[in-house]
Amino acid sequence: MKPIHSLLLVPLLSLVMAGFAHSQSTVPSLMNYQARVTTGAGAVIGAAPTPVNRLVHFKFWKSPTSTAPADLLYSESQTVTINNSDFSVLIGNGGTIGSEPHIFANAFNNADVHLGITVDLNDDGIGNDTEITPRQQIVSTAFAMRAKVAEGVDAGAITDTMLGANAVTANKLAAGAVTFEKMFLGSIKGGNDADANPASRGSILDGSITSFDLGDNAVTRAKLADNAVGSAEIADANVTTAKLDTDAVTQVKMADNSVGTNEILNLNVTTAKLADNAVNSAKIADGQVALVDLVAAVQEALCPPGTIVAYGGTTAPPGWRLCNGDSLPRAGTYNALFLAISVNFGSSSSTTFNVPDFRGRFLRGVDGTANRDPDKLARAAMNPGGLTNNAVGSVQLDQFKAHDHGLKFSFAAEGDDGSGRYVPWPSENPVPGQTTGSAGGNETRPTNAYVNYIIKF
Repeated sequence: MKPIHSLLLVPLLSLVMAGFAHSQSTVPSLMNYQARVTTGAGAVIGAAPTPVNRLVHFKFWKSPTSTAPADLLYSESQTVTINNSDFSVLIGNGGTIGSEPHIFANAFNNADVHLGITVDLNDDGIGNDTEITPRQQIVSTAFAMRAKVAEGVDAGAITDTMLGANAVTANKLAAGAVTFEKMFLGSIKGGNDADANPASRGSILDGSITSFDLGDNAVTRAKLADNAVGSAEIADANVTTAKLDTDAVTQVKMADNSVGTNEILNLNVTTAKLADNAVNSAKIADGQVALVDLVAAVQEALCPPGTIVAYGGTTAPPGWRLCNGDSLPRAGTYNALFLAISVNFGSSSSTTFNVPDFRGRFLRGVDGTANRDPDKLARAAMNPGGLTNNAVGSVQLDQFKAHDHGLKFSFAAEGDDGSGRYVPWPSENPVPGQTTGSAGGNETRPTNAYVNYIIKF
């Protein structure tokens, strides 16, 4: 078993971190440390003239005895030269020990700090040695309490109780030293600076804050009262889109006709900049909105799927189909049309439907309950699977309404018909205009002209 060794500290321990504020501007993160170490029996290590090198672990703890990882503030490993049991090192120059904390500045973030040292006494592995006891508590040296604020001030290090009234004046602050993030909400108030009541006095002199003193987005909509900023307070082009939060300018912030086309650059006004209902019909001049600017929903409201019109072109325009009986898929592009007309005009399968076939046909309104079509219950489907009888999509073939024609003969003589009776014989030459015969063309029709019927999908 290793003998217990002792560590004798000499009065040369000093914190270089404390330094002198007037002698240097940057304090090194190192600690000058000198000590004397012997074996447990008091024997000298590295007796002259033969000094020895030994591995030493330096660790700062929150506790004088705890070895819990949560209580370890900093650790490092150094190879130290020991001469007649004396050594001198700069703590902070050592290497890491595994994954233990190794940020030297954090070693002194705790009010109670203790230094623990382990020496590889016999140079056979530091794991065979134990930490020297007791640990040494680190305390401040003369004037160190004053020097600790000389280099800089951490966030929150100086509180209002440490500052006298009016200790920080305007000439003590560099331009831009106080940013928006450094101020609490409500820390700057308005009001009259000459008010007799101190609680009502303002913190800002008129004109003391210019646009140069305000960072981008520093003044938000929530910071402005309604109508607080008028046209007289804004110089031309001083307010750009970079200065405005999304939705910062609402309809209630603008007077009627205050924004014209000259005030709006292309793409500067996006939908994110407009509140709901901010643009109404009164704000849009007649003819300013073209069809291409309307969303599909508006176009469909004006001309819903299933609308049929006469069309003078030979090819259907975008969004329309010729009424030629084509079979179309129910899903995808033509789903809205299918939902409108279903299988009224036929269907060849469970996944398709037909558009109407109006080629060479006249259109007729569905009779319904008008009873103007005496044959409404005898109508056929336009295509297989289509509707019949008194429904949209049914068709009738051409037909004449039933009628008769009178026939007149002229008789020239009487004669025996072979039965012993005499009957009048018709003249061999009928009277012109009093006989029937074939006349007309291939169909019954009024004067007509061709168009294409198209249907909206």
